[in-house]
Amino acid sequence: MATTFVTLGTMSRLFTALAIGGVVIAAEVTPAKHNSAVLGLWTAPTEAAARANPLTATTSVVALGRDLFMRDCASCHGERGRADGPLASWLPQKPLDLALPAIQSQTDGVLFWKIAVGRGRMLSTQNTMTDDERWAVVDYVRSLGDQP
Repeated sequence: MATTFVTLGTMSRLFTALAIGGVVIAAEVTPAKHNSAVLGLWTAPTEAAARANPLTATTSVVALGRDLFMRDCASCHGERGRADGPLASWLPQKPLDLALPAIQSQTDGVLFWKIAVGRGRMLSTQNTMTDDERWAVVDYVRSLGDQP
């Protein structure tokens, strides 16, 4: 039995459906929120970039971050954050490989802010994760930089 995620949409509406065995079991239509119509340089506000991660990257925190990443991010970014998720090829702009130095060199505060606000097809997590959960995802993203 195959599980399929389908995302279709325009810059103003996003339709996501989960089908198992050809039967749609969940569907959501959400307004797509964008920081800009043209996706270019994505710079966090100075105060966001300066925020420090209050969590210590323990095994359990990173595991929580991984679970949340698998739930909310892996469909596009891939299980190991390599921009190879099942929806990546359908996106007008491919997600970034999160292990790249350009990502790993960003501050925890920048990553937290980007996870919180989203951009383009990357939806905001402001209503779906707590601050501590977003910080745990930051810790998981950091762990991706350590993998070959």
